[in-house]
Amino acid sequence: MFRNAGRKEATAEHLPRFSAFWYSLGLFLPVVDLGVAKNWRPSQKSFPLLTYARIHQLAGWILIPVTLAALTGAFKQQVGALKTNGN
Repeated sequence: MFRNAGRKEATAEHLPRFSAFWYSLGLFLPVVDLGVAKNWRPSQKSFPLLTYARIHQLAGWILIPVTLAALTGAFKQQVGALKTNGN
């Protein structure tokens, strides 16, 4: 299902071991490069896996910034509430 990402000269013993968790996390986090996604990709023959990988990556690019914005906004509201209470 997964193949080496364009490195035909690399053999199996030179590649890092595939981990679904780290691969998924590497796709989902927009700016963080865990290195797994560079070495492994779904096979071109597996259209559902390719589509899932792209949707997973797009969801990360949307959800991570929205989550960070929500968290920083929540912290600002808590600080404002403390200032109005006199604490």
